[in-house]
Amino acid sequence: ERCEVMSKKKMNGIEFKTDIPDDGLWDEAGELVTRPGGMALSDAIASLLEEGDIRVSDPDMDLEHESWDFEVDWNGARFRVQVMHFDVCMVVVHGGPWLLERLIFRNVPRREDLTEHIAALFDRDPRFSEVKLFKAY
Repeated sequence: ERCEVMSKKKMNGIEFKTDIPDDGLWDEAGELVTRPGGMALSDAIASLLEEGDIRVSDPDMDLEHESWDFEVDWNGARFRVQVMHFDVCMVVVHGGPWLLERLIFRNVPRREDLTEHIAALFDRDPRFSEVKLFKAY
């Protein structure tokens, strides 16, 4: 398996490299981002999830964090997936069920489950390499 786990505790981030081109747009001075890179990468990740019958929203630009994000509805839980396209790219999974929901509905997925699922999809796709899980927060 290609995915390297850096720690086993509540992983909600993935660091990786990709051959999907950076599609960021910069101002004339090359300093201010007018559109952060990652739109095509977000679309690719959303498509991978949709192929597995997971509902996702269209990616939205987050200019403040120079990233893109989209909502995921997976087995009764709702998450936000943040995608950053730099030299080393990152995905961070936010949200998921509250503690009470997890106690009542024991099979509801947590953000670590979605993170591991996305990493497994990356491992099977040749566009992604050097996949590593980490705890973003």
